[in-house]
Amino acid sequence: MLSDCDLHKLLKRGELVIQPLNVAAIGCASIDLTLADQFVEYTDVIDSQNISVATHSFSTSTITLPPQGFILGMTRERIHIPAEYYGFIETRGNFARAGITVSSNDGHIDPGTDSKITLEIHNRNSVAVTLHTGDAICQLFVFRLLSPPSRLY
Repeated sequence: MLSDCDLHKLLKRGELVIQPLNVAAIGCASIDLTLADQFVEYTDVIDSQNISVATHSFSTSTITLPPQGFILGMTRERIHIPAEYYGFIETRGNFARAGITVSSNDGHIDPGTDSKITLEIHNRNSVAVTLHTGDAICQLFVFRLLSPPSRLY
């Protein structure tokens, strides 16, 4: 796993790209990512055998998730993970303690990813939780692979 020193080097060389980048968001071994204002909610029963799923997309500056509520969000930041690296998303502690779980494709960001990151956001609490655009909701950890993958994302 990369430390802040390694993250700064990768960012300076342009290998790891985070746009926009808030340098203050770089911690000792992670980078905080913020919540964008774009969301998707499921509006019908999901059938794993049916590719077409009914959803509703919308933008808002705040969203209140009811107990056990689930929604898809995304990061404000566009992330580019270089070929020899792998990213992993974890919920930031203050949100985890409020009952919010944030993941991205089960938490992983593959080598070669170059996009904003879709976030699966779940409220596991017994009370509603309100989230705001710009909240530093999750953190990105970056790992170096022992060798480059045979295929990029």
